Amino acid sequence: MLQAILHWTGGQPFLTQKICQLVISVVEQADTSLLQISPHYDTLWIDEVVRAYMLDNWEIHDEPVHLRTIRDRLFWNENRTGRLLGIYQQLLRGQLVALDDSREQIELLLSGLVVRQSNHLAIKNLIYQHVFNLAWVNQQLNHLRPYAAAIDAWVASKRRDASKLLWGQSLLLAQQWAQNKSLSDLDYQFLAASQDAERQVIQQQLQAQQESERFFRQIAEAMPQIMWIIEPNGKLSYTNQQLNTFLGRTLSEVADWKRLDLIHPDDRSNNLAAWTHSLKTGEPYEVQLRIQDGSGNYRWFLNRAIPIRDINNQVIKWFGTSTDLDNLKRSEEVRRLQEVEKWLRQEQRASRLQKWLLGNISLAFVIASLLGLYAFSQHQEATLREIEGIANVSEAQFVSGNRLDAVVSAIKAHAKLSKLPNVPVKLATNIDLDLRRPTFQVVERNRLNGNEGKVRSVAISASGRLIAAAHQLGKITLWGDDGVLLKVLNGHKGEVFDVTFSPKGGFFRT
Repeated sequence: MLQAILHWTGGQPFLTQKICQLVISVVEQADTSLLQISPHYDTLWIDEVVRAYMLDNWEIHDEPVHLRTIRDRLFWNENRTGRLLGIYQQLLRGQLVALDDSREQIELLLSGLVVRQSNHLAIKNLIYQHVFNLAWVNQQLNHLRPYAAAIDAWVASKRRDASKLLWGQSLLLAQQWAQNKSLSDLDYQFLAASQDAERQVIQQQLQAQQESERFFRQIAEAMPQIMWIIEPNGKLSYTNQQLNTFLGRTLSEVADWKRLDLIHPDDRSNNLAAWTHSLKTGEPYEVQLRIQDGSGNYRWFLNRAIPIRDINNQVIKWFGTSTDLDNLKRSEEVRRLQEVEKWLRQEQRASRLQKWLLGNISLAFVIASLLGLYAFSQHQEATLREIEGIANVSEAQFVSGNRLDAVVSAIKAHAKLSKLPNVPVKLATNIDLDLRRPTFQVVERNRLNGNEGKVRSVAISASGRLIAAAHQLGKITLWGDDGVLLKVLNGHKGEVFDVTFSPKGGFFRT
């Protein structure tokens, strides 16, 4: 029977004495006349006593305190508890743990849970092994580890399932928790495997990204269009060779907002407003503008850009293209000029026909007198239409950039107009405007837009401080010389065809 007790205690004095006292207590509580233990069953009887009075609900039976003292020694230093439990876990699994006189092994020996055995550690006795068993150790480690479920699943997969490892924020939190702690070998292996797996994934992602960028650049360089990428702060970070060839400049020379200097002055404000709106709202960008090439000439382009977003829907880049529209724009202007010239030829033929009729009907005095007056008025009207046609040609030439031709056409119209009596004021004003505009290359500085419909007439006061506009919708808008809308008059019941200021500008009439 004593041999069975020592089998459980391993000779530990306190536990040996406690089991002996339990045996005596059990015998005293039993009817000694009936208590007979066969020599072949004394070991089994001792096993039952130990299980019933020490192992089952051991914390209740641990009086005087002994097992709880060992437990508390394991948890005395939280930073090394994981390492102590890890070494002890290896012993429970039957693994050999060689003595290395490390701080953790010394603490484990001082706790009394293990002993030196040759050059290895060993669990001191069977009672400790049953009380602090593998299930208890796993439970304590799970309480300590913030990644307990992950490491258990990884071990269950025989350390083959990489999906059970930690990634991203979870790995970062686990590493922060592990700092200044002495963990078990399994913990270090798990964290190291997680780091290696994440490093491999990041490397694969970087390689895939580099391959994707290389593929994109090959496509971009093969495209006939100008392609570019702009960062969220508005900095130009990439262009294909087509833009460098067109501008005759490198990327570094146009990377910042100074590239706006390459845009035609008349188009800069609209382009900047469109870009500002897109950068602020994340909406696609689209605008037509003129860009200066390496020779200093401007060409029309259609600029488009769409935002590239990350998984959080944040804009990380703007991908854009510039499509050359210059030939299309110029062909449209040429077509418009041809239409105006065709109309002018028709008017000239009509004028010649009217002159021929005037010569033939002058044979009779009375009839000639009457028809002469008619022909004169028709000639006057035809000449006015001819002058209007020349003015239209001048305007078209100015719009298409042929400013010298526009000046010549305006001078012709002005010369013809000066030979006519009773010239309409409006026509004379228009001809004068056509002559002045190409001469001084006036650039529009302000636009008055009241959104009240088509403008029939405009008048400026003698002081130049007020501008009145008559609108098709029956309204009069009054503007200051600074472009500020002062008043909208709604008293008319029909269309307003003309407006005129008084000589002193005190009032106007319609």
